[in-house]
Amino acid sequence: MKKRCIVVADGGRARIYRLSSREDDRGRQVPRLVEVQDLINPDRRLQDGEIWAESRPGLKREFGGGPRHGVDDGRQARNEETDRRFAADVMAALAQAAADDGASRVILVAGAEALGNLRAQSALLGDGVTVQELCKNLVSLTPDELLATLAGSDLLPAKPPRD
Repeated sequence: MKKRCIVVADGGRARIYRLSSREDDRGRQVPRLVEVQDLINPDRRLQDGEIWAESRPGLKREFGGGPRHGVDDGRQARNEETDRRFAADVMAALAQAAADDGASRVILVAGAEALGNLRAQSALLGDGVTVQELCKNLVSLTPDELLATLAGSDLLPAKPPRD
């Protein structure tokens, strides 16, 4: 079985797995996923009121009592930067896991925004590593559910049928 590492991520959490195998009760090799690391983005776990003095951006009145306008306090830019840094941390951890395991393939599984951030950091994996992608947020699945989903998408081998 080819050695592969898988990362399943969203903006707040990333789980890194390696593809392994075990012997079933009939002596057949059955694929399984083993979790290597679980990373949390602490900034995504906080509520706006815990980061900012105001839980919502404020309104500013024009000089002389004119109309009020929304004030950009940088929340969106801060969240985007936080997501980019988290993606870099995730890809560095994935690169280390792939190197430790001797994996030549990695699979990135994430929603569209998180996948874009991970893809932008793929240079951290180095040369000689093949990257496959699945644009779905599957971070809450169990390893067996994730294996079945990835096998159904032809990214991993399926478990042999029960006779």
